[in-house]
Amino acid sequence: MYVYCSFQEMRRYACERFYEGFSGKGVVISTVPPYAQGLTKETMRWWQNEVCQITNNEKNDLDAYIAFLPNTSLQNTSFSHVKIGGDTFLAPSRADPFCVEIVAVGKALFQDNGLKKAPKAGWTMALTSLLKRLV
Repeated sequence: MYVYCSFQEMRRYACERFYEGFSGKGVVISTVPPYAQGLTKETMRWWQNEVCQITNNEKNDLDAYIAFLPNTSLQNTSFSHVKIGGDTFLAPSRADPFCVEIVAVGKALFQDNGLKKAPKAGWTMALTSLLKRLV
């Protein structure tokens, strides 16, 4: 599960190793991975606003991600829930904050988030490397 945020917020939580959130801060939990192909920040922002109108609409609010595994803290929380395609979006209620252990943080690689070109397929890189050695 993922929460998207600014780099500054990501760094702060990474140092703490735990993420505490509730919708009063505009938190939306999603199953959309930070490297989803063909997905733009604007699409992701629109999807998040479908489940929680309080989400932060600042320019950098989808630059980074915090990844975590579900735990019992989430089981005892009430959520607004929206399913879009195969992805799930959850917004915890203000009355039920949750706390989860962070398993990963990093840069979100949405289509318009600094990814200059699509990475090469593994076999293409291997073939290129082999050709360079032969020449």
